Amino acid sequence: AVVSTQSTGIASMIVFLLIIPQFYAAADKTLFDDKDDVIITKKTTNQKELYDGVKAHTFLLYSSWCGHCQRFAPVYKKFAEAIKGWSNIILVTGVDCVFDTAVCRPYNVKGYPTIRFIEPTTNTSDIGETYDGDRSIENIIEFIVKALAAVENPPKSWPNLHAVTEAEAMYYKSKSAVKKNLK
Repeated sequence: AVVSTQSTGIASMIVFLLIIPQFYAAADKTLFDDKDDVIITKKTTNQKELYDGVKAHTFLLYSSWCGHCQRFAPVYKKFAEAIKGWSNIILVTGVDCVFDTAVCRPYNVKGYPTIRFIEPTTNTSDIGETYDGDRSIENIIEFIVKALAAVENPPKSWPNLHAVTEAEAMYYKSKSAVKKNLK
């Protein structure tokens, strides 16, 4: 069967015209809103508020059309809700890189979604520490607790987080000891 290039071109154009509106509709959706405990950063956001020297923050770099990001958004919302009581030491933030490429560009994002931990005393040029672990609330919280405890010169307003990590270490040691005794 011979297919003319004209009919192939028309078919490609039809597929293109069907896909483009869906792309824009997906990109128009926001993954977070005012009811969520996630602060959405935009190029108009006062960066001084984020880099105030008192609060650390997690920074989710995402794309509203990305399927991985759409599936991860409810987890990040629950994470933000779970650590809401920590708001005096850490902010939960995010930026939609589809609409705010200027904010995302310095972070050199390799894929979406990307979570970064930004220390409180960091300047705006520091891209923070990337979280590469499992995308569960528990594992993200564990990462954040360790990152907060690792801050070398925490603000005086912060609680002593080293006690938390020492207690955590004791817990894991006892947990492994129990497993050894059960074998």
